[in-house]
Amino acid sequence: MSRKAVSPIDMGGQRILNVGSPQSDSDLVTRAYVISTSVGRYRGGWRSDNTPTDGLGGYIAYDITTYNGTTYRANSTPTAGLAPSNDTHWDVLAAAGINGANGTNGVSFTFQGDWVSGTPYTIGQWVNYSGSLYYCNGNISNLSALPNSGDPGWELGMEGNTSTLAAGKAITSTMRASGYLFGQANGAGNASGISVNSASASPCFVSKATTVDRIALYITTGGSAGAVIRLGIYADNGSMWPGALVVDAGTVPSTASASSQELTISAALSTAGVYWLVAKQEVATCTPRGCTGPVSAVVATAAGTSDLVAGYYAALGSGGLPSSWPTWGTAGSGALNNPARVGIRVTG
Repeated sequence: MSRKAVSPIDMGGQRILNVGSPQSDSDLVTRAYVISTSVGRYRGGWRSDNTPTDGLGGYIAYDITTYNGTTYRANSTPTAGLAPSNDTHWDVLAAAGINGANGTNGVSFTFQGDWVSGTPYTIGQWVNYSGSLYYCNGNISNLSALPNSGDPGWELGMEGNTSTLAAGKAITSTMRASGYLFGQANGAGNASGISVNSASASPCFVSKATTVDRIALYITTGGSAGAVIRLGIYADNGSMWPGALVVDAGTVPSTASASSQELTISAALSTAGVYWLVAKQEVATCTPRGCTGPVSAVVATAAGTSDLVAGYYAALGSGGLPSSWPTWGTAGSGALNNPARVGIRVTG
């Protein structure tokens, strides 16, 4: 059988002769290359620097690219840097379509603040109620109906946390699981004014019910042999004063300077609000990390004054923490500007 004669093909200055009936593997490769390039290869979006991202070099004949929504195919080697729409070396394969019609206007968003009974809210208005955001769809049937009452005019847009403070105002959660919370006295100085068998208490705000699995503090200067610190948590009594004991976590050694001390516990904080983190010196005193002043102050209202303080102290005697913190005026108790900085780790 005789081989079919074919015309030579010029490819980049090289004349390819054997592309009809290949006689060897190299002929098959040559023929495949000729067929693929004559059909075209897609090089991605057109680049003015003549360097397509496929890394195969600059644009050549039969390359396909897209530019401003239109697909082009090169009929010969394009002019570098000249857009396909302005270069006769590019032919249009598929022109870009026309823009569709504009959509209808959406409903505007306007935030109205806290919900107010009797207000004629209209469609598109949002309000805050009990810590959650509600959207008015325009179908309110009762202007006095609470947004969470099921009135057809209100839809829940974003639900907040249902925990509430003592004053009744809803809050949202800001705590991070496995993160430490510290008493509000967050200065960089050291605690002072706490003698053996006395304790300091600093306030810590907890934004939702949670469980504490660690309690810790930092010892700046260790005490003498046998010194320990007892750690614990008290609930607030409703007047920014420590109340009932939540947990006596036990003691950590306080003899080593520049050391972090931590206890593993399981203490449920059943409601959001203020809790008091307590450190009690036992056997001998040390110097724990604390604060240098009322960085985040509480007001010693129980004393009938307006002094700003960072916490309180009280003489608690030997042994474990008492079931209730001593009331204001008890001998050995008072306000403190630099309580020990105790931290608690919450689980969620």
